[in-house]
Amino acid sequence: MIKKNNCISVVCKMAVLVFALCSCSSSSSSKDGDEGGAEEYEYSISAPANVRAEMDNIDFIVKVSWDAVPYADSYMVCRSDNASSAFVQMADGVVSTSWTDSSPLVGNNYYVVYAVRDGQRSEASAVVSVTYTPPSPITPPSPISGTPYTVNGVTFKMVKVSGGTFKMGANDEQDSDVESDEKPVHDVTLSDYYIGATEVTQELWVAVMGSNPSYNKGDNLPVDNVSWDDCQEFIKKLNSLTDMTFRLPTEAEWEYAARGGSESKGYKYSGSNTIGDVAWYIDNSEGKPHGVATKSPNELGIYDMSGNVWEWCQDWYDHYYYSSSTQTNPTGPSSGSYRVRRGGTWYYNAMYSRVSKRSNFGPSGRGIDYGLRLAL
Repeated sequence: MIKKNNCISVVCKMAVLVFALCSCSSSSSSKDGDEGGAEEYEYSISAPANVRAEMDNIDFIVKVSWDAVPYADSYMVCRSDNASSAFVQMADGVVSTSWTDSSPLVGNNYYVVYAVRDGQRSEASAVVSVTYTPPSPITPPSPISGTPYTVNGVTFKMVKVSGGTFKMGANDEQDSDVESDEKPVHDVTLSDYYIGATEVTQELWVAVMGSNPSYNKGDNLPVDNVSWDDCQEFIKKLNSLTDMTFRLPTEAEWEYAARGGSESKGYKYSGSNTIGDVAWYIDNSEGKPHGVATKSPNELGIYDMSGNVWEWCQDWYDHYYYSSSTQTNPTGPSSGSYRVRRGGTWYYNAMYSRVSKRSNFGPSGRGIDYGLRLAL
């Protein structure tokens, strides 16, 4: 009987529980006495959190993003130029958790985001901001001046250098960056000649030689990794193709042209006292050569005579040659072990790009920054 009485008690309690649950369900399914009505729920949507605004400095757009809000149908993005000013709606009905502002304001851009549910919006998100600075207008490069020559479809230009007398060597503009082989300063007189408006490009070298020896590849890059002997072979083939008498410049011709010839303003580098305006050198090159004529030219419209790649000259090198140099159209010593190279490179510091700086190397030597410029 004890077991039986317990069972009856449990059954009674379960019946009461079922009745109570049914009563709660019936009550919640109606509203304001509307029996049998559809179920209704109330949602509280929060403001979007973790809002970010990121400036893309390549495409110059702003990407605004945020974390998803539970139960939100969509999002609204607003913008202002001042955090305390009225915000203007920029986008509504955004169903993703990001939006791109393709026309940001110049200066400060402030953004807030709202979550939206059934036409009702949440509180505003925290304000985020970015500053948009428009890119500087790109000035198109000036056309390269000079007399054009074409070989196998590739055109290059030569600049006329009117003859004159100049003081060769380390003049006062060189300050303390002077080495002993740059002295004594001496008068040199040159006849008219032509010199390349740019260094010989890889495109031109390939047009003549059929292959590219350069370590750093690119049609508009100066050819590199060429020896003085390689340059002689290139010039021989070029002359055969053009029926001209191209050559390497003499050291005196190179320095006179680098100084700006009869138009010289006495700069330390070729075309400026500020090396970054006219030269690719170790501090701005990012460890590589750059396209010819991408810096400013010198007084004669000649590019890259400071920096980018070394330029072979025709002369043999002699440390003491300036003490015995002939005055008119000097061609250097009659013999030697090394050939002159001039101009400095992307790999060296500024002192090597000075117009009076002398350098030398064996005629068969090659390097990742050894190039050339033509003369005529």
